[in-house]
Amino acid sequence: MLDTGCSVQGEQGDIPKEHPVLKSEKEVLEKVKLEQYQQIASARDLTDEEFSSLKEAHDTPPSERYAMGKYRLMAVYNICDTTVVTAQWVADYDNEHEKKVYRDLCVLSTSKMQDGLNYIHRMEQLSLSYSIENTFEARIPHKLDDSQYIKLKYAVDILAACGFSGPFSNDTVTAQTLNDNVNQYWELTKDKMQHTCTTLGLKMPMPKKWVFKCQLGFLNMVLHSVLGMKIGSVNTRRKMYHLKHHPKV
Repeated sequence: MLDTGCSVQGEQGDIPKEHPVLKSEKEVLEKVKLEQYQQIASARDLTDEEFSSLKEAHDTPPSERYAMGKYRLMAVYNICDTTVVTAQWVADYDNEHEKKVYRDLCVLSTSKMQDGLNYIHRMEQLSLSYSIENTFEARIPHKLDDSQYIKLKYAVDILAACGFSGPFSNDTVTAQTLNDNVNQYWELTKDKMQHTCTTLGLKMPMPKKWVFKCQLGFLNMVLHSVLGMKIGSVNTRRKMYHLKHHPKV
């Protein structure tokens, strides 16, 4: 089919991004979200018994639903101090990606990094065996896009190869050591880059030449996607490198 250069009028795709209607809709949605965050933060604190009772209730008023949301959010992040739960905190951390990153960091930091990874692997294998034995369908954890182990392994392998003992280690490595480590790791994994990007849902970078800066940039993209962290220079002199956490991922 030839492209005549014509466009169909009236399609939403033809509306400019800065169109007043779209801008107004965006502002309304943002306002609704902010109100929800504030409602959760301001909700009353529930005891375990109160939460269990509300879960069994058939008709829960909005105020109690916000209180349940606050309870669940605090439980996810193991928070006891309710003053932490501000509207801004809820906005930053009440999303599935932040919860996943927190969960993964907890797994890797409770013991040696490799032990945590092995634990996840065993749990997925047990879950898979149980599903097969009981002929359960779907959500089979050996699927790449569902496997917590596969994604964590990408990050663990990068951290270990670059000289870091864990996600919260205070290790520092020299620029030359990091360069050598990255080059060595790169030779072993460069053919699997597309595979990694597909699994993590990342766009494959296409630099003209894979110099150290580009290599480290790709590894940081993986680390940030999985664990919300990057390998960065200690200062502007770029002679020493350490791990930097980015809480809002």
